[in-house]
Amino acid sequence: MSERNRIYFKDIGRYVLEPISFYVKVFTPDFYMGMHNHSYFEFMYAEKGSFTIETMKDPEKIDQSEIASLTVHQGEFIFIDAYLFHRLKITDKNATIYNIELEPKSPEEYNPFNVNALMPIRYNALIEETNLKNIAKATSGGGTRF
Repeated sequence: MSERNRIYFKDIGRYVLEPISFYVKVFTPDFYMGMHNHSYFEFMYAEKGSFTIETMKDPEKIDQSEIASLTVHQGEFIFIDAYLFHRLKITDKNATIYNIELEPKSPEEYNPFNVNALMPIRYNALIEETNLKNIAKATSGGGTRF
């Protein structure tokens, strides 16, 4: 997908969010995930224990100094923007993680039970009036912990 067709969280105003996947899973310290990215947004909540998300802006650079780490502690969550290269690491003890993945769609593409007409969500207003503005104002493709 070309850079101009990519939808980041800061651009979400005219879109709706379709839940495409979710899970609750216990991860152990021997879990391995490779660096990857995807076109959808991801919320990860630490229900028990903690986990680390490693991110990198440019996967073409092999330099490990380009990798940033952010630890999410019990009771916190992280938002991972679309197209951000990232991986999950469990470093100490087991971690129970709630995960939901949301894909931006036009209101015409995703409108179950005509919900967009019955209860439209004005994401621009929602973002500006809450702490979500911190996510939207972050550098494109960022991860933000709360």
